[in-house]
Amino acid sequence: MVHYFIIPGLGNSGPNHWQTHFEKLGDHFTRINQQEWDAPSSLDWIETIDKALEDYDLSTVVLIGHSLGCTAIANWAKRYQKHVKGALLVAPAILMHRNILSQQLVLTMFHSIKLTLKR
Repeated sequence: MVHYFIIPGLGNSGPNHWQTHFEKLGDHFTRINQQEWDAPSSLDWIETIDKALEDYDLSTVVLIGHSLGCTAIANWAKRYQKHVKGALLVAPAILMHRNILSQQLVLTMFHSIKLTLKR
């Protein structure tokens, strides 16, 4: 069985958001709840992801990220170097640093996911 883990972005997501509808599809859909949704810490978010996945065979795990959740997935992949079955990244956040798009960060995000999914 495939296990789907939903990682929302900044502020979580409300009852009518597509992520909430996905979560209700069955017992194998799980939202990873962060302790702090509105003032995220990258390290806290990726540690929460890793802890949520620790009892699962990662070859059966698909991560579903939205907005800042996509960045959290990429940072998790980069830090822990673990391999999952797949990742769906929806509307990745455009991260700004001093009002300049950080192209290096975006490239790192997608490179991390590519490495994680590689078998």
